[in-house]
Amino acid sequence: MHIDFIGQYPYTVDSKNRINIPSRFRKKLSEAGISTMVITRGIDDPCILVYPEPFWQDMTRKLSEKLSSIKQTHRLFLRQITRFAAECPLDSQGRIILTPALMDYAGITRDIMIVGTLNKIELWDPETLESFEQSHSLSEEDFTTLANDILL
Repeated sequence: MHIDFIGQYPYTVDSKNRINIPSRFRKKLSEAGISTMVITRGIDDPCILVYPEPFWQDMTRKLSEKLSSIKQTHRLFLRQITRFAAECPLDSQGRIILTPALMDYAGITRDIMIVGTLNKIELWDPETLESFEQSHSLSEEDFTTLANDILL
């Protein structure tokens, strides 16, 4: 299965901590027969990651195969990824509910920027995203090197 989420979309969180998944993304999910998403903390970015459930299952299967429960760093990594994860079924309006813990982690209160990053979606507080990108920008040299290594 292949779904590409691209683009960015400004939205607002409603009073019940729900957000609308952009219609372009919902269409792709519907065509793939996906009605549940999994949300969790960004790995090292202050955002919420949103995975279509089959992609989440794929990732957790790979983690189970590659990580050892004997190694502490593996356990810590796995715990950080799964501890705050929550399954979120899409409601009839194409919305998901965000957990208070994840909203706190990402600094999301009302405004939100929904960013497609190919196989997953990132949810950001718009000011945090702008600040993060200013302090973590990819140099032109690094961009060119990656483009040459990956695309050519």
